[in-house]
Amino acid sequence: MGSAEIQKYKRGNGQTQTVKTLNSAFLVSPQSGKNDPQRYDKIRLFPFGEYIPYKNIIPWSYFGVPDIDNFMLGKTPVTFDFSGSVFATTICWENLFPSLVRQFAKNGAQFIVNITNEAWFGKTAAPYQFVSMNVFRAVENRVYIVRCANSGVSCFIDANGRVLKRLVDEHGRDIFTSGTLNGSVVAIDSRTLYTQFGDWFVWLNLMATALVLLISFKRSRKVSSIRKGISATAGARKHPV
Repeated sequence: MGSAEIQKYKRGNGQTQTVKTLNSAFLVSPQSGKNDPQRYDKIRLFPFGEYIPYKNIIPWSYFGVPDIDNFMLGKTPVTFDFSGSVFATTICWENLFPSLVRQFAKNGAQFIVNITNEAWFGKTAAPYQFVSMNVFRAVENRVYIVRCANSGVSCFIDANGRVLKRLVDEHGRDIFTSGTLNGSVVAIDSRTLYTQFGDWFVWLNLMATALVLLISFKRSRKVSSIRKGISATAGARKHPV
């Protein structure tokens, strides 16, 4: 369950003051106490939708950007425990960020549930691009991903990145449609190299590439100088002083 949550704290005089607004996901289950549902607060907020970046530095109002309620960042990649299975719930576009999804998997998430509002983007290619990004997240961490989208593509993705089921209507449309979709997921205790170590392999390849380019550049300059020396010597022999 998703919710925009406003937290209030009491002042010393007994009045209440709104401190922060959070975009949160809740797990309400028979195992949870009535007053103690499990909660995750969104970490990656959507710029110009949930907050204005550099609001105190850039005068966005001069560019026609409307002021919006600032949501506060969540701090912890929380996992939910349900009937012995551990899963994470990412909100909206958070599955676009491999390092964030990796943190959930590293914290023990055996599968990922992505609840997302993609009505922002209308009937464009964006919902399909988001699905393709989710495929990468599933493969990177070898976990199932369940997407529940209000207007985008709702589907089940297995740990190999295959879209097993996709919600479509009678006309074959899979965005801006309604319905229900049932499927199964496998709770996998997966610990891939990426889950454990992150982007070290990428950085290692970038450094190796930079090193090869540097060596190639130095060699090409050396060969060029040798050729120039040979050419100058040959010219001197042809035209002795």
